[in-house]
Amino acid sequence: MGRREPPQFAALTGIRKGTLRNYIRGERVPDDAALILLKAATGVSIDWLLTGEGEMYAPAAPLDTEALTEIVEKVLKRRPDLPPREAADRIVEIYAALMEDRRKRQASEAAAAIETPDKEVS
Repeated sequence: MGRREPPQFAALTGIRKGTLRNYIRGERVPDDAALILLKAATGVSIDWLLTGEGEMYAPAAPLDTEALTEIVEKVLKRRPDLPPREAADRIVEIYAALMEDRRKRQASEAAAAIETPDKEVS
């Protein structure tokens, strides 16, 4: 579970502490839904979670150049007097927050999809 305490990790993943403990002890194998939640919350590869082999984390997602361009334009428009280093720091900060928000939204959507599976079509 890395540096997080079990209650924090349970809250992050949406998986109960006892269930996580069982996974760690090898007493239970995560089902598909749990694997999806773990991947969404941590970025750890499902293949690695299942086998312990290969890359632990998927390669970093490419930069969203459209979002980054929009941030740069806004920062420079609002604060044209910022020194380049300060502007860069601000842009990186905003971009990181945007990507974290996206990651959390995707994790939430994955959890919701697991909780409400599609109905079978007759």
